[in-house]
Amino acid sequence: MSLNLAIANARGVWLVADFRISDVRVGRLTPREDHWSPKYYMVIGNDGTRTAITYVGAAEATGIEPDQGLPATGFYGKGEFKPGRRKRVPVSQWLGWILYGKVGSLEEILETIALEAPKTPELRNVHHSFNGGSVKSNGEVSTFVIHNFDVRDGDSKATTRWLNRRPLRKFHTFQAVIGQTHSGWAGAWGSWVDARRPEDEALLEQLVENFPRDPKDYLRALAALNRRVGEREQTVSAACQGIFIDPRSDSPGFISEQFPNGQPVPSDWAEGAVRANLRGIDITQLTEEMFRVPGPS
Repeated sequence: MSLNLAIANARGVWLVADFRISDVRVGRLTPREDHWSPKYYMVIGNDGTRTAITYVGAAEATGIEPDQGLPATGFYGKGEFKPGRRKRVPVSQWLGWILYGKVGSLEEILETIALEAPKTPELRNVHHSFNGGSVKSNGEVSTFVIHNFDVRDGDSKATTRWLNRRPLRKFHTFQAVIGQTHSGWAGAWGSWVDARRPEDEALLEQLVENFPRDPKDYLRALAALNRRVGEREQTVSAACQGIFIDPRSDSPGFISEQFPNGQPVPSDWAEGAVRANLRGIDITQLTEEMFRVPGPS
């Protein structure tokens, strides 16, 4: 099911997502050790809004490839760009497809995901959650969750009763604006439900109530927590990706860092690449080509 961790306060948004995917086609859950799947997507909008999206649940989704004006072969490597075709791709790539051409405002992003996810069988047939944070050009920090969990009145905050209920046919959006509805916010999703410990939850609460001297300190702290959860839960990889969005800077205004945490880097991994949308244009193919780890010759 994977793992997402998040902290948000007046100093910014910190997100960490692991890389684990598991094969369920053989009738049992079999974690893959030979492949990392980046579960994040960055959007930088026309209005200066910077949004980071992570997710837990399905690893792949079927989408329709948009016409991005890219050649079928050439600089981008393997080529195979076929606008209009339906294809099953990693959910992070699916996000790039459905958000292509959008102006990147937070409201448009949340609305698009909530509308498109129920149309996608791989997403609506399992418990799936999109989680993330955003910083607007005026410095406003917010967090959001878009999920199909059947959480009912009377369920406590820590309950997992929704796991025993069928996923909803609709995805619901929940948003918290830091400084208005919340002074700070901490969240964890996915395999956290089964693997969490009291000291882990205490750490998240401690982080959200304080400010780091160096923003990377919080990325390191969350990456270390991800590693510890991965050591006791097979559906979480020790390796992970961290993203920080800084409300006090807009050039580029975010930090991305990868934490192998002792795991070997797969040969097909584009280390340093950022899956991202810049003002409606998906630049993932470009960054992956620039940062791809060379394979054996």
